[in-house]
Amino acid sequence: MDKKEEMIIGNYIDEYLEGTRPALVTLSSAVPLTPEQKERILTAFIKKTNVTKSYEVVEIVDETLIGGVCLESDNFFFDNTIRNNLTHLKQYILEGQ
Repeated sequence: MDKKEEMIIGNYIDEYLEGTRPALVTLSSAVPLTPEQKERILTAFIKKTNVTKSYEVVEIVDETLIGGVCLESDNFFFDNTIRNNLTHLKQYILEGQ
């Protein structure tokens, strides 16, 4: 995360804690998402979390994720990235020995 993103998120958190901002949702992916992909992902997110207030999305492109997406908000975390799946597979294999 660069300094600009840190500043934006820091300001957002300050305002959110004061109750003046919508919920913050972080959407991370390995490649930039199309508007249609974002819409599908966020629609599923809203259904899953029953978000009742407005939200603001911060998009992060992180090539180290390899593929898939990661969604995070105040009370929800969903990581369906290839990096995460490989990590779990590695743990599973190592525990089986």
